[in-house]
Amino acid sequence: QNSLRDADDQPISEAVLRGDLGGIDRESYRTMFSLDDDTLEAGGESILASEGDLGELLFSASAGLADLSHRLVELRTEADGFYKKRARSGELGELKSQLDALKEERTKIDTLASRYAQLVGARDGAEARYEETIAARGRIQSRIDEIQRLLAALPRLTTLRTVREKLVPLASLPEAPTGMAEELATLQKDEIELATRSKSVAENINELASELEKESVDDVALRLADHASRLPDLRARYLTAEKDIPERRLQIREADAAIAGILRRIGREDEADPARLVLRTSVVGSLRELIESRSGVTSSLRSAESEVSGARRRLDEAR
Repeated sequence: QNSLRDADDQPISEAVLRGDLGGIDRESYRTMFSLDDDTLEAGGESILASEGDLGELLFSASAGLADLSHRLVELRTEADGFYKKRARSGELGELKSQLDALKEERTKIDTLASRYAQLVGARDGAEARYEETIAARGRIQSRIDEIQRLLAALPRLTTLRTVREKLVPLASLPEAPTGMAEELATLQKDEIELATRSKSVAENINELASELEKESVDDVALRLADHASRLPDLRARYLTAEKDIPERRLQIREADAAIAGILRRIGREDEADPARLVLRTSVVGSLRELIESRSGVTSSLRSAESEVSGARRRLDEAR
């Protein structure tokens, strides 16, 4: 940079010389006019491989543009593909055909302003008539629904009149209680349950009657019916007695032990006949007198002991 200098040894801008040289700088000059082995070899290969103009090949080889011919071929092919004189196919022809089709389609759908106004008016009128028709249809449908309800109510009207005729004789009756309406559902439910139970009971009665008619009377069993009716009571008494047997046996053993003790006391433990142990009447009378006498003696003894105790107590107090 700043390699050029004037007579005063001042640097001169390269732009001054570049204008006189037609804009060629050092690198461009070297590329255009300096030949070496690599440049000559590349140019020769380009000449051998190319089918174009020899001048172009020499220029491209000298300028270092070895692939210029290939690029030119590609550009010509692309240009021929876009448009070629007297050719039936090409991108430009296809675009023209598409443009003509679009023009024809636009012509078909194009509408004059007056016709458009007529169509808009017809559309608005049709919309207004449609709204009126919808409203009329709604009114007609409402009337149809009302008539359907009236027709559906006609059978009930007949029933209502019949019920009113039945209620005429009952007009003099008092009004129903206040809470009867609330109890009506419960009463109806109870009525249904009772009717069901009554039907079931009637069916059971009929079945039992049928079975009874099929059965034959057993005279022997009929005579024993009274005894059979007492069997539960007898069975209960038997079970109670069976439970009391161990206790009764224990009582018997205790009584036997007491009798054996009495017999030992009177010296008759070997006596097997109870009748011989029965005392005569005279003996019984004497024993009763002795018992009574003993009772009197015992009373006197107790009185004497009481008096002795009292005398001793008074004696102790006197001391």
